[in-house]
Amino acid sequence: MNKKRVLFFTIIGLVFVLVAFLVYRFFFSPQASAPINEGGNPFLDTGTDIPRNVRPALEVGESLRGAGKEVAPRLIQITDEPVAFGTLMIDEERTLTSEEVFDEELGTTTLRTIENPADTQIRYLERATGNLYSFRANERTLTRLTNRTLPGIIEVSWNADGSIIFPRFISPNNEGIENVETLLLPESGEGGFLLEKNIKQVLPVGTSTIFTFVSSKTGSVGTLLNEEGRSIRQLFSTPLSLIRIFPSSDDVFAVNDPSAGRSGYLLLLQDTPQVFTPILGPLAGLSILPSPSGRSILYSTVSGRTVSLFLFDVGTRISTRLPLATVVEKCVWRKTEVSVYCGVPRTVPVGLPDTWYRGEVSTSDRIWEIRLDDRLAKLLIDPEEVADTPIDISHMNINENGTVLTFSNKTDLSLWAYILED
Repeated sequence: MNKKRVLFFTIIGLVFVLVAFLVYRFFFSPQASAPINEGGNPFLDTGTDIPRNVRPALEVGESLRGAGKEVAPRLIQITDEPVAFGTLMIDEERTLTSEEVFDEELGTTTLRTIENPADTQIRYLERATGNLYSFRANERTLTRLTNRTLPGIIEVSWNADGSIIFPRFISPNNEGIENVETLLLPESGEGGFLLEKNIKQVLPVGTSTIFTFVSSKTGSVGTLLNEEGRSIRQLFSTPLSLIRIFPSSDDVFAVNDPSAGRSGYLLLLQDTPQVFTPILGPLAGLSILPSPSGRSILYSTVSGRTVSLFLFDVGTRISTRLPLATVVEKCVWRKTEVSVYCGVPRTVPVGLPDTWYRGEVSTSDRIWEIRLDDRLAKLLIDPEEVADTPIDISHMNINENGTVLTFSNKTDLSLWAYILED
């Protein structure tokens, strides 16, 4: 009898231990996180998991206050998720509005004046979905503007007022050959149509004209379109193929596709006859950024591990060396042309610019302003030092009023803003 009782209590004890173990295992034991499929970013391969903040899903027209994360004074991370390269910035002036206020105790209605302070609207396309968002830099409000799914957007261009969007993405045909597609899309996200396949560049010119550039092994053609996508006229046709075009307000410039192993030339399109004439070069790794007026050219060159930045006067053909070392793809002109802003690497990696274009290396950049009248450089912020956040700056943009910079982090394709001092 005693043996049976011992066996009984032994079994009960084992069952209790098993139940306790299972309760701990499934309810209290630390669990390995399931892998998160971020999606929509076929070009990102960092080799590490990138933590993402969870942003509430927004309906079209819905806004989220307190959006973005200020990681350092005036440095704002607008998104965690990848966005398409290219932003549109719209300055909004200070306005006054009024609303009726009813006093229940007195039974009267009065008008209350509401001040809407000046702000800058930053528009961008989410890379995974193609949805259009607007972020107000000072108010820190995020608003979803469209609900059209366009996955895999690589980059986007805009006309002057943002009423027309040009998303660009890669689409394979039936034979598996990849083509670059460009969509002409109203800002509402409704309708739209595809432009010619494999357009290399789509750039706004003036307020209502679009420049498109198609390049092939046999040559290149530049065409001006109206906002309905109809051809106005052919701007030029050239046997040159491996070039990039930079139209300014008065002139059209071109440069060879930049590479440290190739001598590059800065070319200017002549009116009669319509041919490109070299005005600078040959220079290894030459890359250019014309000023808005086209009177000056910011350009960078590479010699070994030495990267140099210059200012070129188109009228006098004189180059002036600037005091910082970076590639112009990390720079933007102030609209008044009194200064330029650049992301400048803390350490210059080997193989620029080719290795950087291919994503084989990344940089941790400081943001500098260079005044062009006296060529003095001023450090604005070092994200890695002040926020332990290295940023590989690309596609920098600035608003018309010169108060806000935006740029992408090429490492994870997130979107950032830096508020400039008044």
